[in-house]
Amino acid sequence: MADGAGAKARTSPLEGSIGYLIRDTQRLIARRLQEKIERYGLGLGQWYMLRVLWVEDGLTQRELSTRIGTGEPSAVLALNGLQDMGLIRRTADPNDGRRNIIRLTPAGRRLGVKLTPIVDEMNEAICADLNAKERATLRALVLRVRTTLAR
Repeated sequence: MADGAGAKARTSPLEGSIGYLIRDTQRLIARRLQEKIERYGLGLGQWYMLRVLWVEDGLTQRELSTRIGTGEPSAVLALNGLQDMGLIRRTADPNDGRRNIIRLTPAGRRLGVKLTPIVDEMNEAICADLNAKERATLRALVLRVRTTLAR
């Protein structure tokens, strides 16, 4: 087919790809989240770090970067910004002086109290058109896919 119509008909649209749909959905979630946190001077990488620290304070820089799935150079930049804002402090690990322990400051903990409701807002926005059963199914399926891919 000289006009290329045959080739186009054989190509799946992007929407047929689960990977594409998940990536595109994550991009939309990230955009909405950025709109909510930018007034606090936070970037997405910093938000994800704070989210982990609000749950589990006192991680090493490497543990933190692993938990949020970012490289250590990016983690260092995000942590530098959080430290400059007075939200975290780095202290030498008493067991290994080469490692830093990242801890929230009182200001970082107060910000957590103020911003953690964003998590519920985002989850509600993501699932706004789903009933309770659909939400539970979506969560279970995403967890299963993540587990499969992590193997």
